[in-house]
Amino acid sequence: MLSFFRKKKVEDPKALLTQALGERELPNFPRAVMQTLKLLRDPASTTAQIAQSIEVNPGLAVKSLSIANSAAFGLRNRVGSVAQAVTLLGRARIESLVVVRAVRDQLQVPPTPGFSTSRFWKAAARRAAIARALAYQLHPETQADSFMEALLQDMAVPMLVAVRPSDYGPMVAHWYNTEEARLEALERETFGWDHPDIGASLAMRWELPERLVGAVGCHHDADSDNQPAVRLAGLISETKEEPDPDVLVEACRGVGMGADATVELYKKAIESASEIASLLM
Repeated sequence: MLSFFRKKKVEDPKALLTQALGERELPNFPRAVMQTLKLLRDPASTTAQIAQSIEVNPGLAVKSLSIANSAAFGLRNRVGSVAQAVTLLGRARIESLVVVRAVRDQLQVPPTPGFSTSRFWKAAARRAAIARALAYQLHPETQADSFMEALLQDMAVPMLVAVRPSDYGPMVAHWYNTEEARLEALERETFGWDHPDIGASLAMRWELPERLVGAVGCHHDADSDNQPAVRLAGLISETKEEPDPDVLVEACRGVGMGADATVELYKKAIESASEIASLLM
């Protein structure tokens, strides 16, 4: 993972976190979550072992089942147990559910002027739903990864708001209220770092999948290695309650998708995004 940071000229991710977040003791992933992720990445582990490790954490089990049964995953039959979810969804999708829920639990933000938790997760859910729908059309084997990477690409923002309410909160408010503003540019100008690098450093500290570290860290880079679906979903405005899909329609022409098909995909994704957001807040 360090090769990614060196490519971006970040020599010490730990020092970067200290610079941005101070000496605050950052939360760690619960041991049960780390054990589940270890099993999911071990080809020798069984479905029963994975299901049992998830069920040890009732909150994670319930939320994972809720998200699995949401419209975003489009399953025809309702998933009634964790073991069934592992079988029907596969390890990649289950890993994305576990990571998403675990990260969400670490990003608790007290009421802060300039920042809305519901607005943040609505935008993230919208982006994730669009990315997953586009992945289904463009590269189906990456649907789970595209969903997770799009949902969590701004994962550093709530953490920064919580730690730096007096200077970072107003910056986020300015970004939301100024159409031409770019958050990462404001961050670099003011602090010398930006939320993609802080997010990637957090992801690395939490031992999240390497592909997620890279996706979070380069999601604003024009030459990023992110999947096309994730890059395209990132074009949708994060600061508008009801963003216009025109920019997505135009960009999707470049990957062979017609305007009508893109608009239909967008509408269906927006519908499922509301359900996803409700499960995250």
